[in-house]
Amino acid sequence: MIKDNIENLEKYKAILPVFNDVIEYLQGKITSIPLKVIPLEYKTKSVKDTVYENHVKNIDMHFIINGVEKVRISKNNLLTQMTDYDEVNDYQLFAGDRFIDEVTLNEGDFLILWPGEIHMTSIHENTEPIQVKKIVLKIPL
Repeated sequence: MIKDNIENLEKYKAILPVFNDVIEYLQGKITSIPLKVIPLEYKTKSVKDTVYENHVKNIDMHFIINGVEKVRISKNNLLTQMTDYDEVNDYQLFAGDRFIDEVTLNEGDFLILWPGEIHMTSIHENTEPIQVKKIVLKIPL
């Protein structure tokens, strides 16, 4: 897992060559990239109203445009499997309340999650839901 701000994204280019395209896309220098881009807008939720997810074939990169959300990271052995792995859509869902890390994402922050880093997104920063606008990029391995 990597959590940082877009101001520092350049230093991660050595990890994956496709980050060059990601940087230019997020900076508005190019309008499309050879990745699956999922724009999302929603209100944050309480932990009891969301679930964990895992991916096998793709790295997830969450970039917060507006708003604030918490993200929890857990491990397979701490959770209960809810679904079988969906190979076509590259996800598997889990339930539970045990986690090993929790991060807060603010405007301009990004979070990179590798396969096996089971995560729960969209969590309230405080007790009230707030509007979040973000982009999730699916980076194939």
